Amino acid sequence: MSARAQHYLRTQRRNPHYVVDSQAIITYLAKQLIPPTPALLAFQENYSGVALTIAGSPDKTFNVFLFSKGDIATNEPQDQDQIEDRHIFACGDTEVGQVMYFITDRGEVCTFEDDVSLNILYESFDTLVEQYAFQNEIMYWRQAPPYYKVADRAKLTALMAENYQLLGECSDRYNSWWQNENTIVTTGVWLDRPAFYVHVYGKTDLDCSQLIASFKRTGIIA
Repeated sequence: MSARAQHYLRTQRRNPHYVVDSQAIITYLAKQLIPPTPALLAFQENYSGVALTIAGSPDKTFNVFLFSKGDIATNEPQDQDQIEDRHIFACGDTEVGQVMYFITDRGEVCTFEDDVSLNILYESFDTLVEQYAFQNEIMYWRQAPPYYKVADRAKLTALMAENYQLLGECSDRYNSWWQNENTIVTTGVWLDRPAFYVHVYGKTDLDCSQLIASFKRTGIIA
């Protein structure tokens, strides 16, 4: 984890109700017949109970949770689902409350559809935290309001590689963040479907609008 993200986490409030000793979690999961995978234990130890915030954007606050002291004290049955070859657990929501996020026993962050297919958003929660830390740092940058459908991801990737620096700590198999002097370009997976979007930040509104216009002219976005 980057120094930026480590510092950011130290500034975020954490609900002590979710701070639980790892051995107590292992014992609790054994009673629930849930394998205590390293990914679940690391998520609980590092993030459960944290509220991730971005200054000036209270609607983007991400409330993180997994197992609580109350769950363990009462041996509360866990509401878990098995989808494809993974066990998934509810792990967070945002202040607007429209989407529930889940973590798999491998540590991936996802949503899922009524047809019980996983929609993976991040390889690990670390990536999401890195993105929150970076967004908090660039809170005064402008944003192009909409998110756009990526029409030609290969062309976008080639353009970014030629003209931008990849922010590796904010990127993984499902996310890419690129930056140059005046603009930041991000791609990720839509919350409701396994397809990619693109979103743009700029130092000015003009920086954003000019880049979006360029993407439209070259067929990168739809």
